[in-house]
Amino acid sequence: MLVALAVAVVAILKGRIEQHRSWMVGAYLGLVGAFVGSLALGRWIAAQLGMC
Repeated sequence: MLVALAVAVVAILKGRIEQHRSWMVGAYLGLVGAFVGSLALGRWIAAQLGMC
């Protein structure tokens, strides 16, 4: 996540809008994927939310 955000910031500072957008979308999708994975059955977070 830190690498994706760093590359995105450098890209926007250099005016590379499409590269910036690509990295930000990738970072967002990775974050959403990690969240969905944390809700898998048997995981601590899922148990705390009463999903197991």
